[in-house]
Amino acid sequence: MTARLLRAGQAKMSKKLAEEAIEVVIDAMNGQADAVVRESADLIYNLAVLWVSCGVKPRDVWAEMDRRATGGSVLHASGAGGGPTSGGLNYSSPKAVC
Repeated sequence: MTARLLRAGQAKMSKKLAEEAIEVVIDAMNGQADAVVRESADLIYNLAVLWVSCGVKPRDVWAEMDRRATGGSVLHASGAGGGPTSGGLNYSSPKAVC
């Protein structure tokens, strides 16, 4: 499947990524936590394939998240909250609506 997506090109990969994101949103709005988990896996997979196609390294994305965290965005630099942490950031999820 990965090779097929890469051969299809970035436009197709981007479309697939958008479709998966919409599915996650719809399932979340419908309170279907199990479906959110399944569709999130699809979303992350398709995002990773697009990153490969674009030459984006995950570490560069994490570095951007770290940069934003130090500027006071949604991620907390304190590491408080009891969730898993990475690089001093609290990546714990907010209370789920689903």
